[in-house]
Amino acid sequence: MEVDPQATDAPEETAAILQLQLNLLSVIKSAQLQNGLKHGDYGRYRQYCARRLRSLYKALKFLHGKGRYTKKKLDVPQVSDARHLQILLVCAERAWAHAMLLKQESQQDGAAAAKKRHTALRRLRKASFWAGELSRIAGTVCDTRSAVEADAYAAWMSGNVLMETESDWQRALACYTRAKKLFTELARVGDPESQALCGAMAEELAPALRYCNYQISRAGGEAVDPAGLLALAEEGGEGGGSLLQVCAAEWAV
Repeated sequence: MEVDPQATDAPEETAAILQLQLNLLSVIKSAQLQNGLKHGDYGRYRQYCARRLRSLYKALKFLHGKGRYTKKKLDVPQVSDARHLQILLVCAERAWAHAMLLKQESQQDGAAAAKKRHTALRRLRKASFWAGELSRIAGTVCDTRSAVEADAYAAWMSGNVLMETESDWQRALACYTRAKKLFTELARVGDPESQALCGAMAEELAPALRYCNYQISRAGGEAVDPAGLLALAEEGGEGGGSLLQVCAAEWAV
């Protein structure tokens, strides 16, 4: 499957008709708990994601040809069902689960640890790319809540990559701060289950935020105002585009 990072905006009639609901956190948290992550089994969850992808491809007739693999593009014009968005979500989850599995294994396998950490980072970058594509498309075809939820998910995933690279703690802190802000806002609206999931996700980000702040202070950096962090995440730096868009472009490998 191919997603065109330079895709043009969707036609106006498409944006007017489609108001899809994704229920992102509900989908992934349910799948994670039922497929291994309750016990930290990332390998089992990765296998589930692969099976789920095949099921989605078949149900949507979004197949890649028989025999020789033929890439198919998935962008706004091709999206007519919430399950199209689930393809992007499951791609992100599969890559993330693979990265976490390799990270676990690298802590137990001294001989191949460096290679596994490198591969884990590549898979994490891929997960962030898929999450960014999901956020971009959801912003056009989904209702407001689903679009914001996808944006928060993409910010969280970008923060994960930046934390693993240990190269830019300010950017990592900006991404996590944006994710927490959005999840906190989502926890105030919607049905009780959705509010609880978003509230729990916002709380889960607290250790990552503390660690980023610790690394910044350890390096002699000054504390950044929360408003400045949100501006960094939303506006980006030189070259234009939001920080999440910049990250997605960098990690589209």
